[in-house]
Amino acid sequence: QGSKCIPCGHGTQSYANRTYCSINDCTYTSNGRTYDLSALELANSMYGPFLENGMKYYINICSKSNNNTCEDDDGNPIPSYACQVTTSGLGKDIGNLLSY
Repeated sequence: QGSKCIPCGHGTQSYANRTYCSINDCTYTSNGRTYDLSALELANSMYGPFLENGMKYYINICSKSNNNTCEDDDGNPIPSYACQVTTSGLGKDIGNLLSY
């Protein structure tokens, strides 16, 4: 499977191989103020679960998690900033793109 070129969200830019986007070391600037969210990054996991209507939601602020928190129907980890796990246990990527 080859690399797939993805668009980057506002405030981010693609790396040379264009397979993922820079999030500026988890800092962003708005109205002249710079916010550093790097302390919220989880290296090998995600925050959650957050529960709503029987669904589980997980997030990672600064990097895509590629662990077994969210898995596709073949059991492969889904790299994502945010994911939803359905009542049947199927993971869905709901945070493939991050922007500021």
